[in-house]
Amino acid sequence: MKLVSLEQKYSTELTSSPEGKSGYCPSIYLDAKMIEALGIGKARAGDEMKMVANVKVSNLSESDGGYRSITLEIEEAALAPKEAQKSASSIIYPDD
Repeated sequence: MKLVSLEQKYSTELTSSPEGKSGYCPSIYLDAKMIEALGIGKARAGDEMKMVANVKVSNLSESDGGYRSITLEIEEAALAPKEAQKSASSIIYPDD
């Protein structure tokens, strides 16, 4: 499965973007029970993690103008620290 960027750029009408960011991404809210179930109670703002989830399409909207949107219901998920990308040289010449 290939990961793709979901970042959207702010419209040009904005004179400044929040915190100097050029775009935004979808986000999800987790309550205390979900945080505990996922085992991420020590996570801090800025930490990067990898998420795997099973989702169900709960809503689909299409307009005559071609606009489409889908709402996904997250049924199951797992989170882990994001793995650092390995360089080609580290794969070819691993440290002994």
